[in-house]
Amino acid sequence: MGHRSHSPLPLGPRSAVSRSAFLRAGASLTVPAVAGPAVLGASSAQASPAPRGPATSVPTAPGRGGDDDPLEDGLVHGSSLFPGNDGQAHEVTWDARSFRIDGERLHLYAGEIHPWRVPAPAQWRELLQLMRAAGFNAVSFYFFWGLHQSESGGPFDFTGIKDVDLLLRIAEQEGLFVIARPGPYVNAEISMGGLPAYMTNRAASLRSTDPQNLADSKDWLSAIGEIIARHQITDGGGSVLMWQIENELIDDDAPRKEFVRALAQHVRGIGIDVPLFHNDYGLGGRFRDSADLDLDFYAYDHYPLGFDAGGPRRQIGEAEDQFREYAPESPHFITESQGGAFTPWGAPFDAAQAFEFTDPAFTRQWGVRNLGNGVTAFNYYMAFGGTNWGFTGSPSSGFTSYDYGAAITEDRLLTGKLAVQKELAALQEALPQITSMAPGAAPVVRDLDGAEVTAYARIATDSEPSASDGGAPRLLGFRLADSNDETDTRFAVRLVLGASDEEGDDGTGGAGQPDADDADPAITYEGSWTAQDDAAAFGGPCIAPRRRGRARAGRSPAPAST
Repeated sequence: MGHRSHSPLPLGPRSAVSRSAFLRAGASLTVPAVAGPAVLGASSAQASPAPRGPATSVPTAPGRGGDDDPLEDGLVHGSSLFPGNDGQAHEVTWDARSFRIDGERLHLYAGEIHPWRVPAPAQWRELLQLMRAAGFNAVSFYFFWGLHQSESGGPFDFTGIKDVDLLLRIAEQEGLFVIARPGPYVNAEISMGGLPAYMTNRAASLRSTDPQNLADSKDWLSAIGEIIARHQITDGGGSVLMWQIENELIDDDAPRKEFVRALAQHVRGIGIDVPLFHNDYGLGGRFRDSADLDLDFYAYDHYPLGFDAGGPRRQIGEAEDQFREYAPESPHFITESQGGAFTPWGAPFDAAQAFEFTDPAFTRQWGVRNLGNGVTAFNYYMAFGGTNWGFTGSPSSGFTSYDYGAAITEDRLLTGKLAVQKELAALQEALPQITSMAPGAAPVVRDLDGAEVTAYARIATDSEPSASDGGAPRLLGFRLADSNDETDTRFAVRLVLGASDEEGDDGTGGAGQPDADDADPAITYEGSWTAQDDAAAFGGPCIAPRRRGRARAGRSPAPAST
């Protein structure tokens, strides 16, 4: 088996494709997830239908307020029916492998968009439709406190570009789960990390249990929470799936733990019953004791290349073992994963270089690495960067453009990176059993011609039917060991799909199995062809030709794959 990759659309690295072509190409995708093009999957089961629960309310309608409802915008609306818009209450649970909705496993595949970084709400729908067409099943939103309130104790503005209710309703219509991230602090390279300007001259730590600052933070969470509470998947109101508490606190000392705990308890007290989590910076293990903090699970962000888009890229490493030290019983969730890089004021690189820094080749390698490490909940930061309007950008780390080198450019053009992200979504949709998979023994790479290869293997644990007797759905992934290497590389691996009575010499199992490629002239066959109804084939029963008789293997000059 060689290492091959391709793009479904003829895109250059930074070139554009028409929206109509991309939307047509995405029309066949249902609620999908992530996988990788340099990956093989073997399974017989089809994707499971979207989970359903008991009806508790009327399904979400196209509009809620008559002709003057901003949701009645005259645009083409999504038509996906999924647990976020069916008007039914759903239960969100999880185990070590994945999140579940009503017991059905979910591979959460999201991209980040900041609603205030587009010119007007009219662009929200377009961006969400592009994400849906690219195979994403979720969107992550930061919410910018300082944009909604200008004085302590003052009113909150949720109109126009700040209309959070409208944003969430559009996401529901377009078939996307929502990861809600209202801070209070969010970073996002915005002014004061999202905190309001009126807090500038306060002496006490702004992210603390200081009475004044904590009271203002709770007021904000109550205001935004009143809106989000109407859109929770758990009561049939909408597609909000989870809520992030604060962001990237750099230390989990006692005062900061108390701060996170106070925020979490407040959020639960205002009617939020979706799962709560904190985003740990860089897999540092901070705030991993979720139960003690009134959180539900541990999650983290990871930017493997760093942010110096004008310099050398760092290596992609592995993370599963370290993650499992911190969170042995919850899904491997990367809350923010590198989708580009910001361009600080005065940086010696621009958005085009940030794109090349995180180009389609990196996106493929990163996708395969994450699959190989059991990541089943994932969010690209950013899917679309946009623009820092007015004085919303942070002076130290951003200026007018927040293009971020993302897969959708600041002027909303589509790039080859988005096509690769769509490939990842499509493969995961084809092999939903990835969400139950545990690590297995990686196959031995043979007949290597090129650079060193890292191999991954994962095997389903939910007793799904398999294409081989005694086997299980599995995933094999491969990437270059040096993630910055561009050497053309070919290799072979041995595939033993069924159980073996003996252990092979190379540790892969399958002793006694033919050890030559089936195209090798050393393989000959006796007997005749017959048709057999193969109920184990992926996609359902089919009639497949099968040789009746036995294979004879002569001497092979060198072992290959079977």
